[in-house]
Amino acid sequence: MIFGYAGRDDFIDSKGNSWRPGTEFVVRTGNLTDSVAKTWWTMRQAVFIEGTADAELYRYGVHGTDFTVNATVGPGTYHVLLKFAETQYDAPNERGITIYINSEKVADRFDVFATGGGTNKAIDLAYNDIRPKNGVIAIRFLGAKIGDCQRDAMVKAIEVGPGEGGTGVSPKSITLSGVAGK
Repeated sequence: MIFGYAGRDDFIDSKGNSWRPGTEFVVRTGNLTDSVAKTWWTMRQAVFIEGTADAELYRYGVHGTDFTVNATVGPGTYHVLLKFAETQYDAPNERGITIYINSEKVADRFDVFATGGGTNKAIDLAYNDIRPKNGVIAIRFLGAKIGDCQRDAMVKAIEVGPGEGGTGVSPKSITLSGVAGK
């Protein structure tokens, strides 16, 4: 799934895989608000994304202080591949993302900029041996509070598939010593 992607046709990546707009997510944005309008980046956030043959997967996204993506699957063992590129901030310690898969914390205050070594760089986090709970793989994203500012979590695209999904990068966390006001 590609979040924020508003194309009428699926995006076909360099391996021939079909990617659809990500719509299976839950976010609370307030009374009488359009959650898609408030949380999707439907305009390309970057023209050039380094480190990938499929830049389109990293150009859009969904963001919010707390949101959950629900992937409905059958019984079995799956992989979850989370795709990120920092397209908003231009320094480390500006965004921290805590990630849970089926209520298990898999990343704490993940810093996309620090992990990738800069802006507009493709970052993939891979998690294998994931089993659904009640037919769902729930992936929750929480934004960190940095100084006095609540920051949004975000993700660009997610792949959920059977079996192993390979390896991703090791996430780096924000450091409180590098955060203003700490």
